Amino acid sequence: MNRIDNIITQHRAEKIMNDVAEHFSTSVSLILSPLRCRQLADARCVISYILYELEGCTFREIGRLLHRTHPAIIYHERKAVWWMRNPKINKEGAKAIRTIASKNGYYKN
Repeated sequence: MNRIDNIITQHRAEKIMNDVAEHFSTSVSLILSPLRCRQLADARCVISYILYELEGCTFREIGRLLHRTHPAIIYHERKAVWWMRNPKINKEGAKAIRTIASKNGYYKN
């Protein structure tokens, strides 16, 4: 990936993080904090899913962005995949992914 792609990806990642924080009524700084409450963990799952599945970032890149380890990001992304396949498990998480993804132009509701 060249420098321009990195800048564009970084900008899109920051926009996605801000959109997720707004959706979950929290702040990006709390999402990046070591706190482990469900609201923040779910927000990290949504960010991980969108950046990996829709933006094409690697788990390592997402981990650096969220200040998490590579295995933690894999866990978050897999959990979000489960929500998307079984929306009854976590309706709010699946709805957040669809809403934020469509807001960022990935697909329509």
